[in-house]
Amino acid sequence: MPLRRTALCSLLALSLIPAAAQAAEEISYSFLEIDYIAQDIDGNGEGNVFDNFVEDFEDGDGYGFKGSISLGSNFFIFGNYARTDSEYTFIADDGLLIPDDQDVITLRLGGGFHVPMSTSTDLVVRGAYMDVDFGDYNLGATENSDINSDDDLEDAIRDLNDDSSDGYFADVGIRSQITDWLELGGGARYTDLDTGDDLAIFGNALVETGGNFGISIGADFYDDLTTYAIGLRYSF
Repeated sequence: MPLRRTALCSLLALSLIPAAAQAAEEISYSFLEIDYIAQDIDGNGEGNVFDNFVEDFEDGDGYGFKGSISLGSNFFIFGNYARTDSEYTFIADDGLLIPDDQDVITLRLGGGFHVPMSTSTDLVVRGAYMDVDFGDYNLGATENSDINSDDDLEDAIRDLNDDSSDGYFADVGIRSQITDWLELGGGARYTDLDTGDDLAIFGNALVETGGNFGISIGADFYDDLTTYAIGLRYSF
């Protein structure tokens, strides 16, 4: 709750900043992007159901799509879709090693606004609905978020596809046009889902190659998950 109040208060304070006429020069809020995604997952905990996993979830990868459309001088809407996969091995009660994999589909839909801090730098605030679906196999998909018994574990395993997690995220960051071919950005993000909340730090770079195209590089750093992405962006 303190994290949630802090995030909401920060967004309210920023919303009181007067909107300026235009975005910082050469920064576009209308673009399409396709990404390759790599992830580093640290999903094990001590004294809980994850003790039955062999070490950590293996690092996985996947792909994603992003889109953003500018609305007037200071507002924009955006959407992100990502699908990643990671392999893992589960130890059954009889000692049998069960290999499996997990597809994770993430959808984000939201909007935001930007306020120029200088001719080359914008302050950017975003908020979005977020949905996470586990396509193949998920532990902890029951209404009871705490798995404390064998019955809870069995119920979770039965819910193979009924495992969506809804919520929202809000972030605050900057975008800065460093040179005529390089844009850098970064900030902090608060995420609140059915399964819990988390804070993250993110950073990104856009190397503009000409003709409205650019190479986008980004990273998100959560407590138990680090995600890297590289992709091709078309700005318009």
